[in-house]
Amino acid sequence: MHQAIGILKEHRIGVDLILTSRSTITIVIDNGPAQEVGEALKELNALGEATLKRGLSKVSLVGKSVSSIRGINARILSSVKDLSISAVSFGGSENSESFLVKQEDAEKAIRQLHREFFKHKGK
Repeated sequence: MHQAIGILKEHRIGVDLILTSRSTITIVIDNGPAQEVGEALKELNALGEATLKRGLSKVSLVGKSVSSIRGINARILSSVKDLSISAVSFGGSENSESFLVKQEDAEKAIRQLHREFFKHKGK
């Protein structure tokens, strides 16, 4: 993973989020110049299979110690259950919980999270 981050840094591609599993490393990057991203992808493929998925947005719920709130992840996923979630990052940061959705669903996800967590009681 260190080598992959080095390649992205060399091409001045900002890393926004890293998700890992037993067999996969998902690196969410900022939109960068197509040529730089393409060159970095070629170098990453020398390390292992690398694919680029476009059209995704990261949505985060941010708050002091939000990850320590019991049931927070269930509430997040329940509030966006009608959307296609590509990846989740729960517990990676004490102050935020994030997930990936299709770019065209990002605003809807934000509205639904807002409704779940910031709705006014009694209205």
